[in-house]
Amino acid sequence: MLTGRDILSMSGLAILLSSIAMVWNYVYNYGFDHFFGNNRIQRSVKMRLGHGIGFEIGMLTFSLPTLMWVLQLDIVTIFIMDIGVAIFFIVYAIVFNYAYVFNYAYDHLRSKLFPQFEPLT
Repeated sequence: MLTGRDILSMSGLAILLSSIAMVWNYVYNYGFDHFFGNNRIQRSVKMRLGHGIGFEIGMLTFSLPTLMWVLQLDIVTIFIMDIGVAIFFIVYAIVFNYAYVFNYAYDHLRSKLFPQFEPLT
């Protein structure tokens, strides 16, 4: 609605950005685990917050050129739009602690249900 584009092109953009996020999520988490170790149970709150911020910075890096290309808008306009969306999701994540709670629950459930995949300590 804010862009004045039709629903079909915006739906395609949403699918494209979701695909980018899915691929980036895999690549980023693989690299993060490789660099910081894959013992997720012992990760501190600071490390988990840094993980989330790093992911969002990467998404911003990939989404800016994509949005500029599809919407045919300048970098400043796209940056403001993208920051607005990022702030919304950051506030949403903080208010509902979704990302932190999800990752914490996932890490702990995974270690209980699939202990054979946990690193040796």
